[in-house]
Amino acid sequence: MSGKNGVAVRQRLTRDERRARILEAASRVIADRGYDGASIEEIADAAGITRPVIYDHFASKRELHVSLLELHVEQLLGFMSERVATQESSEARLEAGMQAFFEFVETHPYAWRILFRDPAPADEEIVEAHLRVNGRVSEALMAMIGGTPIAEEPGGSVDREVVWAMWAQIMKNAAHGLAFWWYVHREVPREELVSVTMNALWVGFERFQEGERWMTRGD
Repeated sequence: MSGKNGVAVRQRLTRDERRARILEAASRVIADRGYDGASIEEIADAAGITRPVIYDHFASKRELHVSLLELHVEQLLGFMSERVATQESSEARLEAGMQAFFEFVETHPYAWRILFRDPAPADEEIVEAHLRVNGRVSEALMAMIGGTPIAEEPGGSVDREVVWAMWAQIMKNAAHGLAFWWYVHREVPREELVSVTMNALWVGFERFQEGERWMTRGD
């Protein structure tokens, strides 16, 4: 922006714009260096602001990190819900959810690393925040497959909701594990990851819901 005589004038950012700039810079720095390795000074430098400005918005690095977790999980769940909402069957919802998840990993690498890739720091409040984030993702997966008819298991005593919760955990962890692998093998097309994931997860879930059960050797 130029003022009189062509002299450059720095445009003053609004409070919301400064906060957004801090969050964007913190995502990059923490994703690259980890929570423990990142410093407020580095984040301030990356944002093009001073350290005191960060403390105008966040009381501590911990509070900033928790805000990032909350921001990124909202982005991920919003990304997935937009694609899942129009699907009617559990299979179509799961496929759309997996498509969205791997697209998010591809297009939001900093957010994905902060949410899932790197281990949570040894900080009780942040560990609890990570658990909340993972719980919300599990709930989203349960919503995709929950309500799917499951054949009764002879002598089975596990509540149906618990069964869906366990399947949601399996699906979440499988998708995360494959995303970690993809981080190194980026030459593999995203569609191939979705196909392999659906073959591994949906085929098994479909056989389970129809009544097929694994039996231990000798049964």
